[in-house]
Amino acid sequence: MELGESTLDRISNVPANAIEQILTLLPIKDAARTSILSRNWRHHWRSIPQLVFDGSFAPHPNTGPYLPDEKKVLVDIYEALLVHDGRVTKFELSIPGFSEDCQQIYKLIPHLASKGVQELALRFSVGQIKLPSSLFTACHLTVLKLQHCSVGAPSSFVGFRKLVILELKHVIMPEDFLQNLLPVCPLLEELRFLNSSRQKYVLNAPSLKVFIFHPHVSGSEFTLQHAPVLSVLSLPNGWRFKDWFAEFASLPALRKLTFGISSLKVS
Repeated sequence: MELGESTLDRISNVPANAIEQILTLLPIKDAARTSILSRNWRHHWRSIPQLVFDGSFAPHPNTGPYLPDEKKVLVDIYEALLVHDGRVTKFELSIPGFSEDCQQIYKLIPHLASKGVQELALRFSVGQIKLPSSLFTACHLTVLKLQHCSVGAPSSFVGFRKLVILELKHVIMPEDFLQNLLPVCPLLEELRFLNSSRQKYVLNAPSLKVFIFHPHVSGSEFTLQHAPVLSVLSLPNGWRFKDWFAEFASLPALRKLTFGISSLKVS
């Protein structure tokens, strides 16, 4: 169906801020396709602040026609970033099928850091993709979500001073990673941690309000060394503290304790 002249005029005259809001709600592929609607729309997708590359960008074989070529997908994403001429407030990469030799990720992350990314989600479905140290130069991060990857902070890292939410799922890290990270994230309020390695974690988190800890293997331990404002604690079924009294005495603000799907309100 061809668009009439009056329809084209209405599309062309949509205010720039409204165009940006519309494009933000669309999948990235569809946002790019709007450039054919009107000359005024042509380059607006290049400045949308939220970029989400998920299954709609490269479908999984169970939901789409092919297994994505990881190198080509990441090249396409990197090229999209190169022509992007605004700030990137949110970037999400959640495409199934990437493997551990996915080296193109080393180009993406420093570019995102230079764009001032605030919310970053990198969710891989298999393997343990090693993330570059440039991740720790993204000083504007407020939300960081990682899945199926490995990380290690460089000695020059001074902290994520604006980070509020941290989510780690099946992330390989040095045993002292969290112990060193939390004190240099002074605004961190929520930590979601689902690990699959037997490690002991010591948490010094003076600003932490929500802590969700669900190990997928037995043998993981944690100690809440300093969490004076922690109000919500979620643990797996069957979790046991060595000293319940001492543990709860160190959590004066605790209001909700959850074991699996069962919860207990602490008055």
